[in-house]
Amino acid sequence: MSAFGIMVALHRRRETGKGQYVDASLLGSQLFLAAPSLQRFLGTHDSFYADQHSRTDTVNPLWNRYQAQDRWMFTCMENTDAAFGALCAAIGRDDLAGDERFVDADSRVANRVGLIELLDEVFVQRPVGEWLDRFADQGCRGGPGQLVP
Repeated sequence: MSAFGIMVALHRRRETGKGQYVDASLLGSQLFLAAPSLQRFLGTHDSFYADQHSRTDTVNPLWNRYQAQDRWMFTCMENTDAAFGALCAAIGRDDLAGDERFVDADSRVANRVGLIELLDEVFVQRPVGEWLDRFADQGCRGGPGQLVP
């Protein structure tokens, strides 16, 4: 958050010639970064959201990050049958849409670890640019990653 504040201050200085005072709260920064899980935990009291989880055990395997051939990428899709069908078409694995382990949203959640392992094997075969072109053709959402997990 401090780095972001500094970037904004430098941008403002370039635009206006005026300096800025940058103040960052460690607690505020942590709350901002924890917001997605914290809000879900406070709203549901579901203990699943009280702990940090690996990307290999996320609730929705269609909303995750994966290592492509050249760098990391993100998939950002709801766990719906339509989104999963589009993803299967984009990765050239239409057979997965009929796979009993992944036939509906509940099955994909129950078998998420196996699905993530399978997607890990698929995505590493091509560079991010190719995957994103395929995503665009099928209406899938995703993007390149800038950080490693």
